Amino acid sequence: MNYAILGAFAIAISKSGITDLLAFKVIKRLGKSPTGNSMAGFKYFILAILVLFSISSQNLLPVHIAFIPIVIPPLLAIFNKLKVDRRAVACVLTFGLTATYMLLPVGFGKIFIDSVLVKNINQVGASLGLKTSVAEVSLAMAIPVIGMVIGLLTAVFVTYRKPR
Repeated sequence: MNYAILGAFAIAISKSGITDLLAFKVIKRLGKSPTGNSMAGFKYFILAILVLFSISSQNLLPVHIAFIPIVIPPLLAIFNKLKVDRRAVACVLTFGLTATYMLLPVGFGKIFIDSVLVKNINQVGASLGLKTSVAEVSLAMAIPVIGMVIGLLTAVFVTYRKPR
């Protein structure tokens, strides 16, 4: 039921034209002879905002991926103007959506870490005398998340840096 309400809200926002208006204003500002450095800075600023959106969609506002149809379509014109490689956008969104619940036991991360990982490890390890806690699992999950951070930085600043 919550997802149905959230979907209806997403459609209402997208049909209202608010996001299109914001995108139009940004494109209009970009048209006023921007320099190469300002374009690159703005490109990375948008990618950073998308990381923050995807991270907050897991914890602060547990909407998971429902923000994508609201935010991304109006930004497509901006991505075209800035010549942003869409694969970089996909990496940014994927990182924010997965790394957060792998590391933080809040929101969807609480479900993943507490209800899935810790529960199953303690259940299987009980016969062997093994027991773990949410804090230990979160600390252990920091290792793959560090790898994901390195992968994200490589994707954004090396692999998908060139204009597309």
